[in-house]
Amino acid sequence: MVKFGVDTVAEAMKLGEEAASFVSEKFIKPIKLEFEKVYFPYLLINKKRYAGLYYTKPDHYDKMDCKVSLRKVIFFLTLRFDEIFIFKVWTFITLR
Repeated sequence: MVKFGVDTVAEAMKLGEEAASFVSEKFIKPIKLEFEKVYFPYLLINKKRYAGLYYTKPDHYDKMDCKVSLRKVIFFLTLRFDEIFIFKVWTFITLR
């Protein structure tokens, strides 16, 4: 995972493809690094526990990828954010 610090998915995808080609040039020739996906927004709770929208194309997300239960995501959000933001996240998740 690489965090580029850009504001849009299209910019992140462009930088990801550039980074993959740059790193592939440094490897021995049959090895090639490929750009796969962008998670935006991305909530990382700890190792192997995350939630986010999975993008392979910049115009629309493919799915919501969640490797943690919804209850734990909401609990984590209550520790760090205010109630209005949590309500927006909850309605977004339940309506999808």
